[in-house]
Amino acid sequence: MLHVDYPRVREIYRMIREGEMEVAIFRAKDKPTPLGFHLLNKHVDVPELIAPETVERDTIARLRYSLGNMTVDLLCFECGELMQAQVVKALSQKPKCAACGSGLLAVCTWSTDYLSRILEKKLKAKSLEETERDTLARARRSADLVLSYGRRAVVAQCVYGIGPQTAARILAKMHDDEKAFYKDLLEAKLRFITTRPFWDRP
Repeated sequence: MLHVDYPRVREIYRMIREGEMEVAIFRAKDKPTPLGFHLLNKHVDVPELIAPETVERDTIARLRYSLGNMTVDLLCFECGELMQAQVVKALSQKPKCAACGSGLLAVCTWSTDYLSRILEKKLKAKSLEETERDTLARARRSADLVLSYGRRAVVAQCVYGIGPQTAARILAKMHDDEKAFYKDLLEAKLRFITTRPFWDRP
């Protein structure tokens, strides 16, 4: 607030009140004007949804940077090796298990230790409960994607709200353009954020 010209603001208000200055209203048909966006940005939950194209480009660039610098745990479905805190951008195009060289690596975005224990039981041919089988099946779908699509599959599954099913749909497009790939990831993230509140409603 150090750079606000209060006397001039009061003068503008006076001129409007006394009719010396006209206030014109402009209604944008599609998206807010650049000035309007920054005002609305403070009052909406998902500002990217109303962002003009220039802001959208910046948002995609930030998403790409953020994902590249994330760390992720990768669990090998062949030998059970857990590769912890892997920096996404440092992964090879075709990530491999450090222990056995397999590319069948599940992206662990939650409860890494729990998933690792379930897989260990599976590899030792121990019986699994139904919830454990479901968890392992989801992780296996994740690993199949990494085997097929490499690092891009890891990137996709690091995005908030994107699981193996949504990641598979996006990856199947086989984007030649990196920007198009990240734009699809951003749109999927926003779709998840905006629809999630309605999932539990009767």
